[in-house]
Amino acid sequence: MSTRVEGYMLIKPDAVMYCDEVIRRANSQGLVCTGADTIRLSEDCVRNLYPERMNTDFEQTIIDYMTSGDCVVVRFSGENVVEKLKQIKGKTYQSGLRRDYADNFIHNSFHCPDDDDCCAEELNVLSKNDGRTSL
Repeated sequence: MSTRVEGYMLIKPDAVMYCDEVIRRANSQGLVCTGADTIRLSEDCVRNLYPERMNTDFEQTIIDYMTSGDCVVVRFSGENVVEKLKQIKGKTYQSGLRRDYADNFIHNSFHCPDDDDCCAEELNVLSKNDGRTSL
C-alpha cells in the first residue's frame, strides 16, 4: 500500500550547492517540492537530530560539521515519499547523491529520515532549532 505524506531531505553545509539537483532527482521520482528553508543548526539541534551518534568517538566531529554553515531543509510530498528520498540519498559511497557528492562517512552531505515516524520527529526537532534562520 502506498502512502502520501510529507518527507524532507536535509542538505548539509558542504552540499547546499546541490539543492537543485536534489529537487530534480526527487521530481523525476514523482515527488513534489513543497518548500525549502535555509537554517543554521545549533549544537543542541544536532544532538537531538542524531542521538545515536552522540557519546561516540566522532560526536564532536559531527557537531562541528553540522554547525559549520547553513543547511537546507527541502520538503517533498508524494507517494512513498520517505522511501523514495532514502533511495535518492543513497547509502554512503554506494549509490545516489551520497555516492555522487559525499566526501566520507562523516561528511556525507545529505540526510533524510528512516521512516514516516522518524520524519515527523525530526521535523519537530528542526522546527525547534534555536540557531534557525527560518523553517
